[in-house]
Amino acid sequence: AQAQGWLLREGVQFHWTNRAPEPYTDFADFLAHLSRDKRKKIQQERRYVREAGVTFERLHGPAITAADWDHFARCYDTTYREHRSTPYLNRAFWAEVARTLPAHWLMIVAWRGGARIAASLIALDPAQRVACGRYWGATAPVPHLHFAACYHEPLDWCVRERYRRF
Repeated sequence: AQAQGWLLREGVQFHWTNRAPEPYTDFADFLAHLSRDKRKKIQQERRYVREAGVTFERLHGPAITAADWDHFARCYDTTYREHRSTPYLNRAFWAEVARTLPAHWLMIVAWRGGARIAASLIALDPAQRVACGRYWGATAPVPHLHFAACYHEPLDWCVRERYRRF
């Protein structure tokens, strides 16, 4: 491809795999198996977000309402535009995947002061017990919120739901 003038794109993916044959019992159990430094960093990031007054709501499948999808789309669009980029997925797309694949989505909604301020969206394969990727957006800046909403909260959900991989 490079010889034909194409630009090469390199990326990194991180995969978490639940413990087998006995899965982690909860997020604390998962953290207990990390190195001290990694455990401390995750606990610190989560504490910063909590101390900023942020709470999370986890919505799965048909429990995600049209209003939730509207909020997510607004967050997604806002974040793309703030980074001087054009959102490539629109509200019609989100409506279609909500309609045709309702059981395949986990939405993490961040709240502060009674208002929704961010959301992440995780694609699910319930049959394989696998959660994939994430879309994300926020309407208010909060340090460490991205990691909390996109990694820590979904990972906590995966542990609780006994998912095999994220």
